[in-house]
Amino acid sequence: PMLGGASIMDHLFSRLDSLYPIRWRSAFPNKRAIAQWRETWAEGFAEEGLGLEDIKKGIKACYTRFPWPPSFAEFVSACRPSMDFESAFYEAVEQMRLRESGHDQWSHPAMYWAAASIGAFDLRNATWGGIKDRWIATLQAELEKRAWPEVPSPKRSLPPLGKTTITREESRQRIMEIKKLLKKPQGAIPCLDSA
Repeated sequence: PMLGGASIMDHLFSRLDSLYPIRWRSAFPNKRAIAQWRETWAEGFAEEGLGLEDIKKGIKACYTRFPWPPSFAEFVSACRPSMDFESAFYEAVEQMRLRESGHDQWSHPAMYWAAASIGAFDLRNATWGGIKDRWIATLQAELEKRAWPEVPSPKRSLPPLGKTTITREESRQRIMEIKKLLKKPQGAIPCLDSA
């Protein structure tokens, strides 16, 4: 992918070079060393599942986090800011509630799959303190997958008892119609002892 007309790796090299004048370029004695850096970091980004937006976050973090050029591991950690598991939990609870009406919008597919794994009932009826360890373990396991199926469309379900969409009068009319149908003769039933 390209960024401002340059490849991501060319752009990243330029940005790090401008953020760390002399320090960054001095680590690369020749063009071969630069090529090796590009190849190694590009492979690492692919293995870590990092995309353009993640790399932009890493560059932005360099402004304040690293007084010296970051190592690959430091840069990757900057691309993925630490997860606020408690906020993620509350978002999952809210999105599962919105899912009932088909209005859920998940900030990350891993959050949906973690919430689905735990289940809407458990999420809704838990306190943060009561579900914290389970939620963190479940979401962390999902995040480690680094690839997720699409969030499926919500399935329509029957309304809860007492929350039907018809009025009492409509309900009474339907019951009366059923009673009329049951009173109608359904044809002669042959008598068994007439033979």
